Amino acid sequence: GSGDGTLYMVHVDGRLLFYKDEFRDGSNAANGSTGWSANTGHQIGQHFEAIKQIVGGGDGILYAVHQDGRLLFFKDEFRDGSNAPDGSTGWSKGSGNQIGQGWA
Repeated sequence: GSGDGTLYMVHVDGRLLFYKDEFRDGSNAANGSTGWSANTGHQIGQHFEAIKQIVGGGDGILYAVHQDGRLLFFKDEFRDGSNAPDGSTGWSKGSGNQIGQGWA
């Protein structure tokens, strides 16, 4: 999660998906028909198949641990699921940069 009910999921095929819980009180329908933003489930990035863990840092910031131990930084500027599916729009400059190593 990245705060404000925003969740980021990595599909097994490497797609990064966006979800946002609009209600944030546990009253969403069990079948997902109510309580989720219009762009919930949208693909906002790709090539995350080698990421073994993602942690939200708040305000759209994500820290991703690559399977080779690199720590990567990402910041979702839009935070509404409207980023391009290939990740070409909606991400701040510096997104994808390595900011650490040895995180394996």
